[in-house]
Amino acid sequence: MKKNIASLLAFITPAALMMLTSPASGNGYTALLQLESLQVSAEATVPYDRQRDFGGWTTRGGEPICLDVRGQVLAAESITSVMTSIPIGSHCRVTIGLWNDPYTGTQVYNADEIDVDHVVPLKEAWQSGAWRWSQSARRAYVNDLTNPDHLLAVSARANRSKGDRDPAGWLPPNPSFLCRYLEIWVQVKTWWKLTADQTEIDALRNGLQNCP
Repeated sequence: MKKNIASLLAFITPAALMMLTSPASGNGYTALLQLESLQVSAEATVPYDRQRDFGGWTTRGGEPICLDVRGQVLAAESITSVMTSIPIGSHCRVTIGLWNDPYTGTQVYNADEIDVDHVVPLKEAWQSGAWRWSQSARRAYVNDLTNPDHLLAVSARANRSKGDRDPAGWLPPNPSFLCRYLEIWVQVKTWWKLTADQTEIDALRNGLQNCP
């Protein structure tokens, strides 16, 4: 399989590769192609501080306009209309909705029990090359709404179980989302030109080879 993919990559034009690395693309074979283009590198050991290095959610409008990016994701991914708190100044937060947690396959109503997860965690991104980025680039990563799969509304319990681990150390317990999770991981790393260590590459390849 690896030899076949490498041979195919040699014939892909730059324009086709751009299409393959678009956040909108996604299936097991496409992800395997993208995986072969990732640079393999050990994780950096540069000291990391989440707030200092990446900052937090930004307010970028949305509906209603008082929601920050986290709130916008919650509103967009709720399968019902959401309720929000009374705005304090220019900020409000989502309080109630209905979310299908892709990580566990369960439903959640209370926004306090939902996290907005970076599929590729901030620390993982930092160790995979983001430590070289400008502060503005890291802020853009935190708040990226251009890729609808970059940020996912998931149960807080599942997200905290995952922590900063890559697919070699953690996979979603919901088997029906496993392949999509691996595909998103590779898409994000490809789109942001992040590296992957060999253990991570092996786990991704082994998982994706069993996907449709």
